[in-house]
Amino acid sequence: MTSSVKSNYSIQKWDEQTWDGQVPSAVKGPKMMRISVITRYEGDLQAEGQLEYLMTTNEDDKSTMVGLEKVIGTLAGKSGSFVLQHIGIFDGDLKVKWSVVSGSGTGELRGLRAEGTLDENPITFQYDFE
Repeated sequence: MTSSVKSNYSIQKWDEQTWDGQVPSAVKGPKMMRISVITRYEGDLQAEGQLEYLMTTNEDDKSTMVGLEKVIGTLAGKSGSFVLQHIGIFDGDLKVKWSVVSGSGTGELRGLRAEGTLDENPITFQYDFE
């Protein structure tokens, strides 16, 4: 059975460095970065996430990114954790698609399946269990 979720998300921490350890503003031209992010979800999903992005930014400040986020908390009253795969671009606006990595759910969230986007807040998505 498919259920619907609505949650606000916020970024608690955003720490970025280039792959060679420099502050991104010190590098001219295209750059490769690693970004560590702490997220918080409030609503039907009550959780905290630890997200690691790998991102490349070109000379026009347009970026492409991939990431994995471990989310720990409760979804509609069920507790556990799961991993989200993020794929996105930044071209003045952030557009990220995400999906639950198959088999990553633990506890009462074992078998969780869902996908969505991070282009609006609050986020809404459909989910079910395998």
